[in-house]
Amino acid sequence: MVDDFSGPRAYRGTPPFDPNDPPRFGQLIETAKDAIASELRRFFDYASDDIRAKIGEYPAIEKFGITASGSTSESMETTMNLIMSFGDVKNKYPMIAITSANMREKQLGLGDTIACEVQQPPRVVATESGPFTLEDGWELQVRTWPQGLDNDPVDSTILFADVLFSDISNATVDDVIKAINAQVLYTQAAANGSNFLQIVAGGPAAHGTPNAVEIIGGDAACLLALGYKVGQVSRYTDSTRLPARRHAVAGDATINIDVVSDDLNTRTALADLVWDFFTFYMSRHFFQILGRSYDDPDLTPPEWYQIILKREFAWAGEYNVPRAGGDQLAHIHSVRGSVPLTIVDFIDRQVTEGFMESRTLAQSEDLPQGDYFGVNYIKLG
Repeated sequence: MVDDFSGPRAYRGTPPFDPNDPPRFGQLIETAKDAIASELRRFFDYASDDIRAKIGEYPAIEKFGITASGSTSESMETTMNLIMSFGDVKNKYPMIAITSANMREKQLGLGDTIACEVQQPPRVVATESGPFTLEDGWELQVRTWPQGLDNDPVDSTILFADVLFSDISNATVDDVIKAINAQVLYTQAAANGSNFLQIVAGGPAAHGTPNAVEIIGGDAACLLALGYKVGQVSRYTDSTRLPARRHAVAGDATINIDVVSDDLNTRTALADLVWDFFTFYMSRHFFQILGRSYDDPDLTPPEWYQIILKREFAWAGEYNVPRAGGDQLAHIHSVRGSVPLTIVDFIDRQVTEGFMESRTLAQSEDLPQGDYFGVNYIKLG
């Protein structure tokens, strides 16, 4: 999704750099390089017109697996030798190369990898992603159980009013999300990783679990346009929403980024844009990069990683070498940047019993006193 700077600051999931090779749990260095490459590509996709005015052409963004790291001449020479041979391929300059990395384990706790206990809230997912042809006055009715399934439900009526849209007849999924969230207290609307509308149990006045969410009515044309059906329901007891213990591994890393061009002015302008990306643009997303599972918990394989940029981006030395086989005055110009970051990768393991259940506290005169003073208390269950 192209970022046009028109919306508020927000977290968002990052698509993999290669859709056929999504990140896997525990691959911290590769995940960090992949996510940065993907976000850089999204940044330059947005700014492509402005970039062509500055540097003349769209940069190639590539990942390399190079063991040499740091800013020493030997490390940069290793990188430059590879990039020079790669750059002879047509249309590969200018280039942003995510090259080398180093990492150290970061301890998150003592004695275990468990980070927390979680259960994903119920959600009903629409079959349409927009744009939606809606009409002023259409309604959607949703039922939730904010006090648990053993208590009375709450019915919410969502009105699609023209005043909530810039063009209600051509509404985007973001427009619909904003219109719903402006009215509800017991649910929240969002887009999943595939950009389909979903209504999730839990909101400003309700927990996500234990809860359920059901489509109970509305204008037939509205339901059809959004991709919902009456009776569509999701409960926290569904087999796809089982409780889980979330485990985490983490590391402090430094990713090296080489900006390369066969034109010095182009390399300088491109380096300025990369600097702007890490020091300003990423503030739109709180200097964090997230996996897609935060938007789409049902994603397989899951992508629960979180990358936190430390805001210590630095340029190292510049490096210029003659271009092999070219004119004597032809050079390849490179400058290396380093991106310090922390990456945490999570994985959920289902819990089948004993999770989020209150233990029964029994008190009895018949219980053995043991080493306790007075009446013994035993936690049962």
